[in-house]
Amino acid sequence: ARMRAKEISPVELLDAVLARAAAAEGTVNAFTETREEEAAAAARASEDRYAKGQDIRPLEGLPIALKEELEVEGWRMRFGSECRWR
Repeated sequence: ARMRAKEISPVELLDAVLARAAAAEGTVNAFTETREEEAAAAARASEDRYAKGQDIRPLEGLPIALKEELEVEGWRMRFGSECRWR
């Protein structure tokens, strides 16, 4: 709703979520890997669509976390381990 009202952009939303995740990470140790550059590129693309007046899609601008049990092409699968599988 705040994005539709143009009160916040997808890039601003991503920045806020990443800042909160970074603040909590030392305590919760939830992430084995982050893909901030890819998230930033997606947020900028979203912001471009947003600026052109295109509809905001479901979950637009919201970063997500994936469990390592989900295979994603091009991503390492460590299953929560710090070891480096080859």
